[in-house]
Amino acid sequence: MRVSGYELMRHALGVQQYGVRFKKPYRNHFVAGGDHVAIWDGLVAQGFATKREGNQITGGCPVFYVTDAGRAAALAGITFKRLWGYGTPTHA
Repeated sequence: MRVSGYELMRHALGVQQYGVRFKKPYRNHFVAGGDHVAIWDGLVAQGFATKREGNQITGGCPVFYVTDAGRAAALAGITFKRLWGYGTPTHA
């Protein structure tokens, strides 16, 4: 199963879907390996992410960070609802 760059950016930001609710972003990093590196390199070329070379902690795998433009693209159209009940949507 191939994942999209938008899904990877949402994962890097910590956004997860629970039914019809989305958890607000709370982080910004992704240690990539395998096929994900090529997808992230494409996002870097588009200006949606930045790349830092891996180190001992990451096992040599590069670390990617979502830029402000990538964050806007990845979260476009998502409404974050309050944790308890429904009400006025809040955005991160």
